[in-house]
Amino acid sequence: TMVFICGWIVLFRILCAYIGSILPAGTSSVIIALTYGILELTNGCFALSGIVNEAVRFVICNFLLCFGGLCITMQTGSVLQDTGFGMYFIGKVLQSIIAILLSASIAMVIF
Repeated sequence: TMVFICGWIVLFRILCAYIGSILPAGTSSVIIALTYGILELTNGCFALSGIVNEAVRFVICNFLLCFGGLCITMQTGSVLQDTGFGMYFIGKVLQSIIAILLSASIAMVIF
């Protein structure tokens, strides 16, 4: 189990590095944070520091934390092989949509 989990981490870290190398030089920091975060949570959270607008950073941060990234999803899937995976992923997507709506509403009040 640990080999599968570590394998997913290494694979998605390599994927993030590759995508980072092929992105054009003027790519928006929002696109970079979303791309990295959807793939792998830690790199996405690190990329949030490049977003200047605090409201946008707040909404994207909440989205990334609720979604967790495909790397974490695949790690969970490798552990849940026998129990089913479909509802887990649907739940993560719904949770992410709700997080976007709620955090955007809160951001309009706070920022």
